Amino acid sequence: DDADRLRDPPVSRRTIDGLLTTIRENVSGLPMIEHASVASDRPLRGGSEWATSGVSLDEAAAKGALDASLAYVDPQYLAAAGIPLRAGREIDRRDVAGGLPVAVLSEDIVRTQLGGASPVGRTISVRVGGSSRQLDRYRTRGIPTDRVVTPTIRATVVGVAGSVHAPFSAAPSPTVYLPRRQHERSGIAYIIIRHTG
Repeated sequence: DDADRLRDPPVSRRTIDGLLTTIRENVSGLPMIEHASVASDRPLRGGSEWATSGVSLDEAAAKGALDASLAYVDPQYLAAAGIPLRAGREIDRRDVAGGLPVAVLSEDIVRTQLGGASPVGRTISVRVGGSSRQLDRYRTRGIPTDRVVTPTIRATVVGVAGSVHAPFSAAPSPTVYLPRRQHERSGIAYIIIRHTG
């Protein structure tokens, strides 16, 4: 019928990644643009709604896991968002599908899990989609929480970012930054820009 003919054809992840990379690179080349990046959420929100449960450094497993937010980001995200890099490196062009899985942690996670010791080079386990906040939402809707699928991501920590405080919140929002191009991720993408002047 007519509605089917007007529907957009499906677009592959590779096509979307290519388009977002081209936009980021073109915007980066504009006058007065210092940094441009792509992310799954806006800066200073403490990551996306894909909150996690079970964020733990393998060596610190005895301390237990903590809830944190995930932000799927492209190179230069921290610089574009104005979030300082405290140790190691930011997500960069090497961090693509098929490469070494990596993550950058906010410093409040490092403080909680390691008492401030450097996590760079250590392995982190992130259980996606099972935060206590999300599980509470499922329970209030009558959805059995034992059926919630929570895949685990294992990645090497390559950097530590400054803490992010969500608007109107005094407490930092623990955040795990993952390379957008290493993870299947649908949804909205934001172009993050830092400019001069």
